[in-house]
Amino acid sequence: MSDSNGFPSDLSAEEMAEYLRLYLDETGEHLDALVETLLALEADPTSTTGLNEAFRLIHSIKGSSALLGLDRITTLTHHLETHFERLRSGRRLLDTATMNVVLRCIDFLRDCNTSLRQGEAIAGAGELLDAVKALEAVAEQTVHAPAVPAHGQPRSEEHTSELQSRVDISYAVF
Repeated sequence: MSDSNGFPSDLSAEEMAEYLRLYLDETGEHLDALVETLLALEADPTSTTGLNEAFRLIHSIKGSSALLGLDRITTLTHHLETHFERLRSGRRLLDTATMNVVLRCIDFLRDCNTSLRQGEAIAGAGELLDAVKALEAVAEQTVHAPAVPAHGQPRSEEHTSELQSRVDISYAVF
């Protein structure tokens, strides 16, 4: 017999804690990899490989959070995944607005991990979720400037530093 999250209802608290620990560890790794992928996409925002990797990482976080019943995370990553599907299919271009919202999503997801590690409830993603949804509305109305300089031009040190600092964040052991 299983509960509404698909877990056997006879799992002990220790087993559930182990699933959560694995989720937090994997999500932390996925978020670090997503930042690295964004750094690569900064140099080439149309990279099929980079866009596919970002989509895959977001999809993995969404699936894992759904399995654990983390609905706020699942909903946010579902909408982010949908936007990245449009990016990788070429229906939308990676732009400054998308890059900024994705970075905010990464921060939110890291905050969620911290809260979960501390046994606290996670915050709602209302405003951030609205920002992800607004990416599509804005994309329908305007054409955005690229998030990065043209291929081969130097990157802004400030922008690169902001992305790199997200890679350098370390997590406490659960």
